[in-house]
Amino acid sequence: GGGSHYGLPGITPAEARAGLDKPIFRKLEAAAEQSPEDYRPVFSVRIESLAELRQRVVELGGKAFIKPACEGASRGCRVIHHPSECDEAWQALKPYREGGIVLEELIQNAREYSWDYVAGSTWVTEKTTTEGAYRAEIQQVVPAPLAADVQARLAAAGRHMSGLVSQANGAYHNEVFLRSDGLTSAVETNMRPGGMHIWDLARLAFVDFDPWERWVRWAVEGKTDPRDPVARGYCGIRLVRAPAGGLLRYVPDIESLARDLNIELVEAVYTKRLSDSVTALVKDNTSFIGHIVLFSEDYAQLSDNLLRLADAIESRVEVTSLAAPARAAG
Repeated sequence: GGGSHYGLPGITPAEARAGLDKPIFRKLEAAAEQSPEDYRPVFSVRIESLAELRQRVVELGGKAFIKPACEGASRGCRVIHHPSECDEAWQALKPYREGGIVLEELIQNAREYSWDYVAGSTWVTEKTTTEGAYRAEIQQVVPAPLAADVQARLAAAGRHMSGLVSQANGAYHNEVFLRSDGLTSAVETNMRPGGMHIWDLARLAFVDFDPWERWVRWAVEGKTDPRDPVARGYCGIRLVRAPAGGLLRYVPDIESLARDLNIELVEAVYTKRLSDSVTALVKDNTSFIGHIVLFSEDYAQLSDNLLRLADAIESRVEVTSLAAPARAAG
């Protein structure tokens, strides 16, 4: 894969497929002879028709999670709360049917984390997803604030997942559920840096640690360093939503809002421009209008600042509605 032609370290094509194709990972997971004590495989099945979807959702107790087999950025992922939602969900996944559709048991009331790995060093990232029909990631914090035993459980799950797909990759971003009963389950495995700037957050959160530089050193020299980075504080990113659907008419200046709230800003970016089309229904990561990055030595303070600043921005954003104009009476 990629580098083996030039004698660079890397993964085999079969390992790459397991990292990209979610059903292959679930097969490997189900077949594993050993797994961590607190780890539970997730029931998962490929769906070929609407009739099959209905039948499987009923078998799973009327609730399930459906997603494309080979997409990223939360695209197409949705929750089915009741068998009556199958028709609409099947219709919505039409663009992805060629690549395959996967149905999984719905894991409820779980917290989501990722086990992030680069060239021997690992940490756990806390992720927050939107509520509702679609599950899109809206916030990430590095490192996740965890008790030592929970940290160990999530790390064991992440390491187990990486071992299922490949022993020899330089980067992993393995998404893990921490269930309400304290057990762990895999969301999915990715043999790449985490999205949503996770490596940039890590560079800011940890002392003397640059994931990108480590990755390059691993790729060029095959160098790994099994020491985990030491945190100097917490770094978080939160995505910003549009308050309504339509055309973006006005956005506030985030720097001055942050100053007014006495919040130190690391980064603020609008990804949508004025007069761009925006939506209030967050379906995936492209539905957001921008993001903020903040740092604090205190997790509770960071958490509060991310929410306060995002609220301040979102409540000031103005959108021109595209509702049909009322016809003049006549």
